[in-house]
Amino acid sequence: MKVKSQQQLSSLTKPKKKTNTTRELPQNLYEYNGYYKYRNPNTGKTTSFGKDKKDAIDAAILSNLRLLSEERGVEFVERAIVSEDSQDKSITISALIERYKLESEKLASLKISTFKEEQYRLNRLVKMIGDTKLSKLDVRFIADFLKANFQNNARTKMRGLFVKLCEFAVGNGLMHENTAQKTLKGVEKKRARGKMTLKLFNQIYELAEPFLQIAMQISLITLLRRGDISELRYDDIEDGYLYVVINKSETSASPKRLAIELTDELKAIISKSRLDGVSSPYIVHRMPTKFYENHGKDHWSKVNSDYISKAFKKVRNSLPEMKNIAVENRPTFHEIRSLGGYLLTQKGFDKKEISVIMGHSSTTTTDIYLTKHDLPWEKVTISKAS
Repeated sequence: MKVKSQQQLSSLTKPKKKTNTTRELPQNLYEYNGYYKYRNPNTGKTTSFGKDKKDAIDAAILSNLRLLSEERGVEFVERAIVSEDSQDKSITISALIERYKLESEKLASLKISTFKEEQYRLNRLVKMIGDTKLSKLDVRFIADFLKANFQNNARTKMRGLFVKLCEFAVGNGLMHENTAQKTLKGVEKKRARGKMTLKLFNQIYELAEPFLQIAMQISLITLLRRGDISELRYDDIEDGYLYVVINKSETSASPKRLAIELTDELKAIISKSRLDGVSSPYIVHRMPTKFYENHGKDHWSKVNSDYISKAFKKVRNSLPEMKNIAVENRPTFHEIRSLGGYLLTQKGFDKKEISVIMGHSSTTTTDIYLTKHDLPWEKVTISKAS
């Protein structure tokens, strides 16, 4: 363990006069016949630290720091302590993140969609505070940073990322404690997200770009999530079925694998997607307005899930009736699944069948989607025949 300056410890007590052989030792540590002993200046109690000089010095410094924390406060000591790597190499948050990307087992175990989201947040941190020294990453710094830049769910997710980074740093000897864990979790506002009606769906559909129309129709019919729709390829079609591995379950022991029947309606949608003249392996695709050398996609025409949401929100927000609804309460692309599930109930599908189509592990989750829409009325009699 290293400290910035031993002078910071001198206020603990007036030290005994050091001899030439013990002058290099920390305050309160002395050598007696080859043994190193530590004398607590407050109690006068002496503790043996053994024969190993280096271990004795480390133990003495730690003991002095504990005394100093009682006198000057814990946060003062935490600022005084830095790891050897942080002091000698001036490790930055950017360097920590690069190492985290390469070595973190937690990051490697994430499913594809979550992995992409985490990569986005990591890259954002690099841009915002990448040059900040790791030694500055105390409780107050993280709390102030989160308060100034994030709210609600975004703050919760960014705080969770800080917790992971600090945990990784502690495990690799780059930090002494997980300071992010000490920040307040915060209270998220409960979202009262509006339901997607068929009327609103049609309004948005009429104003949407062709690729978004295809994505919306597929979601309404198949109940797939935007992340799964973004990954659909023409070569996923075989023998009258569209084969899909549910993105959200890829890392589970038994991932959901759906073979969706190609109904006439679904065939028509897929055929329509081929009419734009864009040569693409993906069913939902578009011609980008700009081409980038490193676009982060396996094909330039692919439309990622975030872009689908962005395009959907843009059209939705342009509708006059949305002006009187808070942004966080407006229906999102995801609500199309709920509408699609409700329409299936009108066609005679039961809850268990819809649960399978949605890729849910239980009907309890399916209930959340279906109860957003009008439930059938149950007729009851409250009078008796006279």
